[in-house]
Parts: sequence; C-alpha cells; structure tokens
Amino acid sequence: WRGYAVIVKIHSRGVGRGSGPVEYLLGKDGNRDGATLDRGDPEMVKELIDGSHYAQRYTSGVLSFHEPDLPRETKDRLMDEFEQALLPGLDADQYAVLWVEHRDKDRLELNFVVPNVELLSGKRLQPYFHGADGHRHTQPAAQQHMQAKISQRHTQRSARQGRPRGALRLRPHQGRECQRYH
Repeated sequence: WRGYAVIVKIHSRGVGRGSGPVEYLLGKDGNRDGATLDRGDPEMVKELIDGSHYAQRYTSGVLSFHEPDLPRETKDRLMDEFEQALLPGLDADQYAVLWVEHRDKDRLELNFVVPNVELLSGKRLQPYFHGADGHRHTQPAAQQHMQAKISQRHTQRSARQGRPRGALRLRPHQGRECQRYH
C-alpha cells in the first residue's frame, strides 16, 4: 500500500442481524448517496450473517484513504491484497466479503463486511482477533518508522564520533519477521 495515506479500522461490532451493516453501507433501499457496491452479494452476506449461530456473526471495517479517489485497477488490487492479509491461506470460494465504496466525506473509503463463517465447511471463521492480529496491519509501517529513526540516530552519532557515514549497521530484530503487504 506504498504511496497511499490509509487508515485501517476494524470495527468492534459483529453482532445483530445482517441488515444492520449492509443497510448502513448501502442505505436502506440500496441508494445511499456516495455509496457504490464494489464486490459481493449484499443479500447473500445478510443471509450468512442471519444464519450464523456464533456470538460474533461478522467482521467489518474500513480502509480510509486521504485521496478522494483511486483508479479502479488500484482499488481492485488493494481489496485483493487486503483480503489476502485478513484471510491468509483461504481461497476466495471459502469466504464471502462485501465491499462498498463511500466517497461522501471528501476521501475514499473502502468498507467491508465478512460473515464469520467458512463457506465450504460451515465452521466459524474469525478473520480478525485484535489480541493476535492487531500488529499485522500496523507492524510494517511502524517497523519502517523505527528503522528510519534508528538509522538517523546512528548517522548522527557516527558524525559526532568522527566515523564515516554508514559505519554502523542496523541488524534485523532477532526472532521476529515482519510481513510486508505490497
């Protein structure tokens, strides 16, 4: 998602009937101003949510961009990449997702709703659990920021100590891998 100012927000909702999130995104009659259905079947998503017997019936959120709009190909690529990050290891026929674009706030928002059921088995699907997944969307940016700060400090220290620029090397944090989403 390089080059884009984006905020990823996973909502704490997930209970209630399927009409709640779907009608919020598209409007009660599917005619909300500034809303465009990008992907998914709203009726199927409602039915999956309503048919769920799990306490947390769905996961929803938004990718909020600073830009007022992006080319269609870019939006499609970003939605694909986000689905892969949110639902790693699953094929598209194993989950349902509804993507609705909002542009009523002078910025682009790509909203999503995922029923918490794996389609092939009918078993519970929890795409996002904050305790385990909260770092997945913020870690790459945070790590880049920290590496830049450390590099800047090392360069300043080297200059003060008379060492040539670049004499100190950064070492990757041991025992941790940082996933990168392109």
